Amino acid sequence: MSAQPQYITNAEGEKISVILPLADYQELLDDLKDLAAIAERKDEETIPWPLVKEELVNNGTDQERDATARI
Repeated sequence: MSAQPQYITNAEGEKISVILPLADYQELLDDLKDLAAIAERKDEETIPWPLVKEELVNNGTDQERDATARI
């Protein structure tokens, strides 16, 4: 986020609303979506790195497959 937010206050001077540049607002929305996705997946089973690595080695990486396909 780049700019300082601007606030709208009520008659008592209490902040009741905020004005943000559109880009900052969109960035906040994107961050909220990312956090929601993380929260939804927090209880999912994880795959240990050694198993992921073994699968990559056994199946080859995309880069290796692309190189083979060009030959």
